[in-house]
Amino acid sequence: MAAWNNGTMLGSTADDLSFMNELINKGLSDYNVNPARVYATGFSMGSIMSHHMACAMNNRIAAIGAMAGTMPTSDISSCVPAYKTPVIHLHGTADGTVPYDGSALPSLSLVPQTIDFWRGVHGCDASADSTRLPDTGTDTITIDRFVYDNCNPSASLELWRFNGADHVYLYQPVNDITEMIEVWLFLRKWTHSNPTTLGLENKELSPVKISPNPSTGLVHITTEYAGKIQLMDLKGAVVFEQQIQAGDTVLNLDALNKGIYLMRVGEETHKLVLN
Repeated sequence: MAAWNNGTMLGSTADDLSFMNELINKGLSDYNVNPARVYATGFSMGSIMSHHMACAMNNRIAAIGAMAGTMPTSDISSCVPAYKTPVIHLHGTADGTVPYDGSALPSLSLVPQTIDFWRGVHGCDASADSTRLPDTGTDTITIDRFVYDNCNPSASLELWRFNGADHVYLYQPVNDITEMIEVWLFLRKWTHSNPTTLGLENKELSPVKISPNPSTGLVHITTEYAGKIQLMDLKGAVVFEQQIQAGDTVLNLDALNKGIYLMRVGEETHKLVLN
């Protein structure tokens, strides 16, 4: 399925949160990424995933830029972010794929519900400073920018309403703005107050040993980790999982097809070859 596993009925079954955590770990360990400046942004399914990451990875995501995708209803009912994630949300009022208002898709909120959730997180007023942007494009779309009042921190919640726009990405000179430029101008203002470097320290303190690798089916694991391990194919689908205890464990993977898999052990991911 061409979709993120974003907390909705529309999502895939891939372990995308683990993938995102590993991607961040890679940036921190190999490319000197600042852990306080990790952002999530996307369009449509990617936008929904950005809202989902702000909840599920609240200790890592400094701010999000959401374009044409609202918040999963499961997150609205369960998300309690310790870190108040700054949010900019951009959406067309005539969006026929992810409705702005009216009748919501199953397991997905509407824009007013999404904004109301984040207003509650930041303690914002219901009122907002509203600005109509200059109508310079060749389209029939106008843009209203709402910066919500008395948020904590200040100006940490924005809604950009694209009046008359469908499920489209805006860019200049056809449209009045280029969305990603506006998103970046918002994101770059924010740093996470207490970001975690999840997994980096554990790699030094608790190395995982897997043998033999390649394997014909029986795999021996030695680790200090206790919990669930998962095996994923290269499409990200979970094909095997098991609870293990710290120490030595033998996995029987005879039922799996030959090929390359990714094994998730705690916050580490290892390549495993079955032949």
